[in-house]
Amino acid sequence: MFKGLSDSFLNLIYKKKCIVCSCSKTDDVLCKNCLKDVIFLSGFPHRIYDSAPIYSACLYTTVVKKAIQLFKFSHKKKVSKVLAHLTFEYYKKLNLSKDFIVIYPDSFFIKSLSRGYEHMYLIAKEFCSLSGLKLYKHGILKTKNTISQYQAKDRKNNIKGAFC
Repeated sequence: MFKGLSDSFLNLIYKKKCIVCSCSKTDDVLCKNCLKDVIFLSGFPHRIYDSAPIYSACLYTTVVKKAIQLFKFSHKKKVSKVLAHLTFEYYKKLNLSKDFIVIYPDSFFIKSLSRGYEHMYLIAKEFCSLSGLKLYKHGILKTKNTISQYQAKDRKNNIKGAFC
């Protein structure tokens, strides 16, 4: 209750701003103009791994890229809800059966400690609350500390052997 009152009071003083473009025309984390720039991918699996279809919701372009970077590297935890909602909007278009479970890759424990939260867990938890799917914790464990990457270059080599 106190948090809600303090948030309301702060919103009177400091207008909420879009995390991407910083406009103050929104009460959401992401404004409508930036939301229009999100490019959703097709409803088909983008990869098959060990006979499991792998889906990607959005193209990793300006809006999504900035949101992810703010979430991972600038401790903007509220962005997890935006990313979960984008994923859920994509999921609704897939027409999949309900016998799926949601897994997420754990961060290496040192990064989780320094960040103060498990970033992928926050997205997965919010997505599951929207979708009604079951969340399976620790389905993919990160066993090696890797360097943080802002660019996709060499990402494949960087994460090789980092998960089990």
